[in-house]
Amino acid sequence: MARYCENCGAELSETAKFCSNCGVSVNGTAAADDGNTVTLDDSSSFTSSDAVKIAGTVAGVAAGASLLRWLTRPRRPRHPGPGPMGGPGPMGGPGGPHGGRF
Repeated sequence: MARYCENCGAELSETAKFCSNCGVSVNGTAAADDGNTVTLDDSSSFTSSDAVKIAGTVAGVAAGASLLRWLTRPRRPRHPGPGPMGGPGPMGGPGGPHGGRF
């Protein structure tokens, strides 16, 4: 004996739980079908430990990128040289054209 959907009248298979035309349950409850429904089997599950692993990986990649950026930053010279007009350098050492001897 053929069964028909109470909502749209489409023919249902003997083992159908939902109407393949409108998505209404055979028991009369509407299914939430937005066209993007994905059915997962029992072996596909996302646990909180998976979330912790993903967060740790993201944090590690961010830390590595920051370290790489710091290591490859442009360097400034440590001692820019003698002060203005040949005076002592920034470290207080001798300066001038004669090395502070005159």
